[in-house]
Amino acid sequence: MEIKLILCPIDFSEFSVRAYRYALSVAEHYRAKLVAQHIVELWRHPSAGFAASAQLYDEFCSALGENGREELQKFVKNYTDSEIRPELLVQMGSAPDSILSFAASSESRRDRHGNARRSRV
Repeated sequence: MEIKLILCPIDFSEFSVRAYRYALSVAEHYRAKLVAQHIVELWRHPSAGFAASAQLYDEFCSALGENGREELQKFVKNYTDSEIRPELLVQMGSAPDSILSFAASSESRRDRHGNARRSRV
């Protein structure tokens, strides 16, 4: 079996720590690319709906995204003890949709044998 890409969604829980360490181990074994993904879910921040203007809402979302990126960087720094350097991915949206969207976009670039697909023009 050949594994080239591993996605590890991270919500900063203890379960994420365990999953991330396992993903690192698998990525190291298969020499696979590891993507550490954090999804900022706006529904967890009900105050976003009370922004006085679209600009304030955008600034709030930007701040949440930047905070998520900083936390993800700290998380990876604290729990990476291998040569693998994961790609960091912070997205806004719902966790299930973002995870499935990533998987679908990765799959669409590969055929079932792992070869890059040619785009039709």
